[in-house]
Amino acid sequence: MRALAKILSRQLPSYTLVGPLRRSLAVAAVLLLTLGSYSASLAAVSISTSFIGVRLAESGYIPPNPSGAVGPTQYLVATNGRIRTFTKFGVLDGALNTDTDTFFDTVRNNSPTTYPRVAYDQLSSRWFVVMTNVSTPNRILVAVSSGSTIAAASSFTFFQFQHDLVGMTPNADTGGLADFPTLGVDANALYIGVNVFNASGTTLLGTTGFVIKKSSLLSGQLVVAAFRQLAAGSGAGPFAPQGVTNLDPGATEGYFIGADSASFGALMLRRVTDPGGTPSISGNLIVTVPSTRYPANVPAKGSTRPLDGLDDRLSQATIVNGSLWTAHAIGLDNNGVASTTPTRDGVRWYQISNLGSTPTLQSSGTIFDPAATAPKFYWVPSIMVSRQGHAALGMSFAGTLDNAGAAVSSKLSTEVGFGNPTYLPSTSAYNVQTSSTQRWGAYSSTSLDPCDGQTMWTAQEIADATNSWGVLIVKLQAPPPATPASLNVASITIGTSATAVLTGTSASGSGFFDPGPGFACRLSVSMSHGVTASAVFVNPTTLQLQLDATNATPGPTTITVINPDGQSATSASTLLNVVAGTVSPTVTAVTPANGATAVSRAVAPTATFSRAMDATTITASSFTLSPASGNTVAATVGYDGSTNIATVTPASMLAVGTTYTASLATTIKADDGMALASPFSWSFTTEADAIPPTITAPADVAVTTSSG
Repeated sequence: MRALAKILSRQLPSYTLVGPLRRSLAVAAVLLLTLGSYSASLAAVSISTSFIGVRLAESGYIPPNPSGAVGPTQYLVATNGRIRTFTKFGVLDGALNTDTDTFFDTVRNNSPTTYPRVAYDQLSSRWFVVMTNVSTPNRILVAVSSGSTIAAASSFTFFQFQHDLVGMTPNADTGGLADFPTLGVDANALYIGVNVFNASGTTLLGTTGFVIKKSSLLSGQLVVAAFRQLAAGSGAGPFAPQGVTNLDPGATEGYFIGADSASFGALMLRRVTDPGGTPSISGNLIVTVPSTRYPANVPAKGSTRPLDGLDDRLSQATIVNGSLWTAHAIGLDNNGVASTTPTRDGVRWYQISNLGSTPTLQSSGTIFDPAATAPKFYWVPSIMVSRQGHAALGMSFAGTLDNAGAAVSSKLSTEVGFGNPTYLPSTSAYNVQTSSTQRWGAYSSTSLDPCDGQTMWTAQEIADATNSWGVLIVKLQAPPPATPASLNVASITIGTSATAVLTGTSASGSGFFDPGPGFACRLSVSMSHGVTASAVFVNPTTLQLQLDATNATPGPTTITVINPDGQSATSASTLLNVVAGTVSPTVTAVTPANGATAVSRAVAPTATFSRAMDATTITASSFTLSPASGNTVAATVGYDGSTNIATVTPASMLAVGTTYTASLATTIKADDGMALASPFSWSFTTEADAIPPTITAPADVAVTTSSG
């Protein structure tokens, strides 16, 4: 039986408004972390950009409970007391920057807001924000954006429902308080899980899951189904049920998951059938996991009171490539074994498969510090997996030798376990609450970039200045492309095309990647000497290329592969030779058409060639215009390499009603040196004079007649 009293002591929806501290911290900017403070390397990801999203001085609440998500062009972060948007370069974009009470003002019933959750849904190109207010019985607040770009708070439509009035009433939750809302989104619905306490906050009534029909929400209607008593009090079932996000557009079922409320060493999954229609929910689906125990409170350097270690609730759950990934903090001994008398906290992660049948633990692991003395504590984790299959874990860390900072661990898709954490340390003491265990954010968040399916972003709480918290937002970049090493086609002739297979060499997780349709950022290939290439992704070290040398020039060429995230890799040596062809260029089109009549006297005849030409060979002597009888027309000749079109422009108007012949000589050559195989010519006739003739001579004379 789990120690329910311990749960209750930590999970009531209390938070503190720190007015005087909020004002005093405004002068501490010199101590704050700034954009790009870190440049560490990890096994599967590297830290690219980092910036502080919100500080205590800008929120005024303890704890922050930070939630963040990345969209196509923006990052949205929310804490208790503040919601704002940034560019992906970590710059406030001015679109949204307000307190959360103002944001939800139309639906919060004059009650303060708490526990923000944000998500960007790539499948609908919408942002979702969920919070609760704190009056009893309280409301679930939902905001949905009108599109993928947030321009202002007015980009959102706001909804609310009182948690105990959904479905049949009265019910097990009547009069209670819904605490700790979670959020998952898939193709069909939003999934919001809550713990429900009695009005006085002394008893856990149970846990509840709400399923919101997404199609209705996007059309302006709130359609909610409630599933109560997922765990009844201290009975079996998911505690703090985490709504599961699923990135699969073909998903037909939804899920809630949580640590079992009744026992350690187990996760409880609930499957939702027909979530976009008339949803129903399964019974408890148990997933047995290695032993777990509650985490301990966390010592931190410079802190006179420990930081709250919370409990073993899950903080985020996502289905990627068919597997559900989630993580939580647990109490451990120095061997990494769960303990009722823990000497440190570690992060346990899980990969669960067979979701549609009998859920099975496919893999798991524990990140911990084995030091015999003064170990680091890891807690408040969130996990995400990229479309490549690489995984990243963001978390808080602290210890008697470490101020409260952030850490990131990662693993490649080919690796079994996560690597050692890379630290984003703090140098500031945290002593905001001096008479009790100090509240620390109850969750963190790690999200996948919807532009490329590779880049991950994590939002983690740190002590950013003395007696201040900050939400550190970190961009986690995937390994670069594999290095192009060989091509199964050695040469290509100018004017031709070819299909080829490019093979790359992988090192430290590097690999080619393309996320496929539906993503704005895609894999591309660049080549020199005018060769163009389109690529089809086969695997991380293989691409199929369609080469086009229509406008190429002779010479050796290297190949550069650019992954969707903008990182590139170039072959170390020549992989393809562009050679001059044995096929002569041809004329594919002319103006005016051969045999045309009534052509404007101001015409400038053109010839279009089959491929790129040598402009120096297209001159007034090789491209001429002559009447049927007479000398060559004085003209200028030009060539446009972007269109392969040559133009002869007469110096003056052509004669009326005259037949002209345009001629191209065999001295004209393509840029590979191949000349026209034979002279080419075509004829046309100019328009007749459109003005009728008038008599100008002789002059008028008088005519006299007589009779006699």
